[in-house]
Order: sequence, then structure tokens, then C-alpha cells
Amino acid sequence: MGQWWAPLLERLLGYQGLPLWSFHTPGHKQGKGLDADLARLLEQFARADVSLMGDELDDPFHPVSCIREAQGLLAELYGAERSYFSAIGTTGALQVLMLASFQEGDKVLLPRNAHRSLWGGLVLCGAKPVFLSPQYDEDWQISHGISIEVLERALELHPDAKGLILVSPTYYGMIGELEKLVELAHQRGLTVLVDEAHGAHLRFLENPLLDGISAGADGVAQSAHKLLGAFTGASWLHIQGKRVLPEKIEQAFLALQTSSPNYPLLASLDGARRQLATAGSAEWVKICGLAERLRADIQKIPGLACLSSSDIEGGRLDPCKITVDMSGLGLSGAEAAMWLREQRWIQPELADINNVLFLLTYSDGESEVAALLAALQDLAAAHSGQRSKKAITIEVPPVSEVVLTPRQVFFAGKKSVSLGASIGKSPESRYLFIRRGFL
Repeated sequence: MGQWWAPLLERLLGYQGLPLWSFHTPGHKQGKGLDADLARLLEQFARADVSLMGDELDDPFHPVSCIREAQGLLAELYGAERSYFSAIGTTGALQVLMLASFQEGDKVLLPRNAHRSLWGGLVLCGAKPVFLSPQYDEDWQISHGISIEVLERALELHPDAKGLILVSPTYYGMIGELEKLVELAHQRGLTVLVDEAHGAHLRFLENPLLDGISAGADGVAQSAHKLLGAFTGASWLHIQGKRVLPEKIEQAFLALQTSSPNYPLLASLDGARRQLATAGSAEWVKICGLAERLRADIQKIPGLACLSSSDIEGGRLDPCKITVDMSGLGLSGAEAAMWLREQRWIQPELADINNVLFLLTYSDGESEVAALLAALQDLAAAHSGQRSKKAITIEVPPVSEVVLTPRQVFFAGKKSVSLGASIGKSPESRYLFIRRGFL
């Protein structure tokens, strides 16, 4: 269409005009929940989009004034010894933690259902993963965290392990025996990192849930944008103790973060922290009450089931994560999510085989919750005749042996083969890429 066309910009502007109800990230819900000063900054975004201005705005790579003070306030809020702003998301923050904590050849224990950012971190630091099987909920077809028994067995088999990476809470909001897992790993001398991308709000809930710093982890990365009020891509990390050194964190940031960091993004972290410290608890108390009421109302809708803490053996559930099983309506999660988007302008966070996940944050209120409940009631009414379909079940395979590290795989030669032709290929042959959809 020629150079006059700006397809991404135009699509983004058009999306803002859609009458969508947002039940997904980011937590500020398209600006509704922004800190007041941060909202004013957005009105002058172009003027605030400056390069490194060390004298006036401090240098994130060697902070001595306002960024240092802002990160100090963040550490105080979360009870960490040191905290850092990340303009490269939680993906980058986790990779910073891994690069600062592990060396090439170190054995690192982590759950098999970990986020892909950890795979990237393994490529960067060269560590060898030992994948652990998470607890699997056959009723809900959802993977939880790892159990104490699984970790104990892994430590027996791998006494030379150097680190443990945990995911808490999971995407669906489950929190397992985090404190016991950290304690057990520390007893064996392991460095413990926590991917807490979905847990920056946990200690501020009406009934606070255990977070990584409180559990004693050495390093924790959190998304300040997923449920809090920072801009997308703005995250922070915390460290404590002597296993993860500040100088290593700073070296890793120099290696991974752009030398031209986005100051409005960094400022959004400071605004989100202030908002959380000054008014956050009251807002989260409000939304926790609305979430529990919504969960109870969904349970009353014929054909629907809503995940609750009673469904999680030995764990707790973030009340702001609303997971609804659609199989009782004869629908897959993807089918239900599509109907909600097309028919009721409801945009969920996630759809899986049987479930749809909705996020409630401090930005939501009575009207948002009422709209979601009404849409789910309409969905159930529209599909009341399809309730004979059974839930789709899957069999989770055992965790496979790691023959090549992610770093070796990344740099290895690759050949594209069909899935059928890949059977029996030895890892040494380096046939490591399987072309999807060809049997």
C-alpha cells in the first residue's frame, strides 16, 4: 500500500476503539488503573521519551540519585536486600538472574512446565537443566508446581546440582509448598531463584499469599505489568543473601539490557510501586472480595465449574485468577473463548483444552465483574443442549532425559524432518528440529 501506510500503528489505534471487556494483562486494564501522575506522563509521552540523561534522570546502569532511590523504595516495600528495575520484562529479569547465578556446566533443577524465558537463560549461561515433573491435576488438566517428594528425589539423583528454579505462582495462580522447597534446596547448598511473573501482588492481598522473598529465595523476578500498574514490558527483580551477588546482577544487566533504556517504562515501575505502597492493599482487598463472589456465582451456572483452593491439594490459589472449565457445555476452552470474544466482547487471558482463564486486578470493579458473569451466563444458555460432550483428556508423558544442553542445541546444526521420520533419530545426529504438522 505504499510508505504512507503504518499497519501496526493503525491496528493499535483501532484496537483502542473496540468495546472490549479486558480480563487479561496488563493490570492497569488499558489505562483505567494507572497512577495519576503516570497517566499525566502519558499525555506527554513523546517529550518524556529521552535517552540517557545521567545528571537529571540518573543512569540505570550506575544509579546514584533518583533511580537508586526508587529501587531502594522498591526493596523496602518487598523486604528485599536489593531490587532492580528491568526494561526488558520478566523474561530479561530471569535471564539476568540466571546469568548472574550459574556457570556453564552447572546442573540446575527446574520444572518441565517452566516458561520459555528460562530456556533462553540456560542458553545464555550454559547450565545443564534437570527437568522435574510438576504435579498434574487430572481433573482440571492443569500442571501445578513441583512437590517436596519430587525435589527430594532429584537431589538424591543429582547431589552435584548447583541451583533450583521454581515457578510460583503458576499461570493459573497455584502456590505450592514454596517455603519448604526453598529450605530443602538451601540445606543442600543450592541457589534458589523464583519465576514470580504472576505474583507481584501476592503479599498485598486481603489474605496475603507467600511470595519468593518471604520464602527465603535468593533471587525473584516479577512482572510489574501483569497485574500491577506498570507498562507492558516493565518488570523488577529482587535479591537477598550471599548467593546472588549485586555486582553479577549489574554485569548481567549491562550484557542483556539495551544501552538506551526507555525512561517512561522505568518511570512506570516507580509509579506502580508508589501506587501499590500507598493504596494497593485497599484496592486488592476490594477485588479479592469481588473475585470470591464471582467464583461462587460461576459455580451456580449449569455446565460450568470454577477452580478454587479446595481443588488444590497442599496448596493455595490466587483468588484473582478465575479459571472456568467449559467442558460441561460441550465446548473446548478455545471454542468458549472465541464465543465470548465474538458475541460478548469479553477478552480472556488464556484458553486451554478445557478451561478459560480470566484475570481480575485492582483496576476492575462491580461493572467489570457483572459483565463477565452475564457473559458466562449467556454462554451457558446458548450451549445448554451440548452438555453431553466429555472433557478432553491428555496423558502427560514422562520427563525425557537431557542429552544436549539448551546451549548446545541452540548452536547445533539442524535438519528439518517430518515427525514420523524423527522416530529413532539419535541426538548425536543433530536432527533436532521437527517440522510441525507433517506425519
